[in-house]
Amino acid sequence: MADFYLRVGATRPSIIDTLEANGIPLDITGSTVTFIARKYGAAAISRTATVLSGPLGIVRYDPGSGDTAAAGTFECQWQVVYPASAGTQYVPSEPFILEVLP
Repeated sequence: MADFYLRVGATRPSIIDTLEANGIPLDITGSTVTFIARKYGAAAISRTATVLSGPLGIVRYDPGSGDTAAAGTFECQWQVVYPASAGTQYVPSEPFILEVLP
């Protein structure tokens, strides 16, 4: 995913992404997906994402006003918890950047 930019206090647009491994969409049917954003020296944002298409690996995170309350740079990943104890995966392996601008 490319880097993403929002303004302080913004709750739109949503962040929509296709979760992939080696360029192939992950089948996340039945999985729980969490959007995780970390900012140095601050508590992480961890919010349940909406799965728009499980077979195609398409997910959405809708920022809350508290999520963008302060400017800063966040490293972001999606945490996928597969059903039936099939494991946990973080996508992408190298975080993408969310920049909250003043």
